[in-house]
Amino acid sequence: MIRLKCSDGSSDRAEGRVKSVTATTLRVAWEGSGTDEFVKAKGGQLPEGLPTTQVPGA
Repeated sequence: MIRLKCSDGSSDRAEGRVKSVTATTLRVAWEGSGTDEFVKAKGGQLPEGLPTTQVPGA
């Protein structure tokens, strides 16, 4: 079980269960929010194809 608490009070992805783990991935099924897959970064770099946005004030 994974439990997270957001400082702004949001309850999105606040509770979930690990569905699978490999050497490079972690899949979490969130209560009411679907499933996410987290991928281990290679060589300290972010994986290709991630959505990006401008950081405010940058």
